[in-house]
Amino acid sequence: MHTPETLREVLRDLPEPALSAALWPRLLEQRRRQVRRRRALAGAASTAVAVMLVAILALPGQYPPAATPTAQAPPDPPVAAQVRALDHALQVAYDRGASDSEVAPLWEARQALLAGNDDLRDGPSNPNDI
Repeated sequence: MHTPETLREVLRDLPEPALSAALWPRLLEQRRRQVRRRRALAGAASTAVAVMLVAILALPGQYPPAATPTAQAPPDPPVAAQVRALDHALQVAYDRGASDSEVAPLWEARQALLAGNDDLRDGPSNPNDI
């Protein structure tokens, strides 16, 4: 009968098992799939947050009615805030490598906000301008 010490010695003296040549490529591919899944979830979450932010900022009745804008009037602050929020959401999306299909709704929302607000057009108005 073996004692715990002799069992440890026997186990320590055993040769290392032979590993399949396909093991590391399989592990690497599994890791790539895991990273892609996480990026897709992060992209969907950030897009949802950006859309919710735009929807909240665009709710009617939150801001006092604006005076009739003139050619020299500054942009409506809520619109400027919405554009800044969309710009931030776009930057976050591009930083994490978002696909074109993920950022397209953000660009469309930004362009819709900028329609008729020429004073806000200091940034790019379409993704090809970046």
